[in-house]
Amino acid sequence: VRLHALRSTALEAMRVLERFEPRLVGPVLHGTAGVNGVVELHLFADTPEEVGFVLTDAGIPYELHDTRLRVASHGHQSYPEYRFVAGDTVVELTVFDRDGLRNAPLSPVDGRPTQRASRARVEELLREGGEESEAPGP
Repeated sequence: VRLHALRSTALEAMRVLERFEPRLVGPVLHGTAGVNGVVELHLFADTPEEVGFVLTDAGIPYELHDTRLRVASHGHQSYPEYRFVAGDTVVELTVFDRDGLRNAPLSPVDGRPTQRASRARVEELLREGGEESEAPGP
């Protein structure tokens, strides 16, 4: 039930942030999120400030941080991360430039490119009920 709620929150955030081609990543995607799971989305924008403007326009208070991710060709790189709370769920938005859609950071678990799910894939997971399902895909 909690995984379904987390994925529903992710889908709602993806709709609000649609112009940034959001992708769900992490434990909520893979079906391994716990009770205090965090919704992690990757966004793609010309400038990170655009995301802040959309959140502000939507009346969503947020905190801005930096996060470091491992990338294939550059070792580690810092990215802006917007964080807000939706209901009882923390949502983290890592902002990449538009080219970042093709170049996923590497997973800290296995060193392979991070799996990302489009809005359509998240909708599919929700329709499936997806409590136990794996969620491969772009």
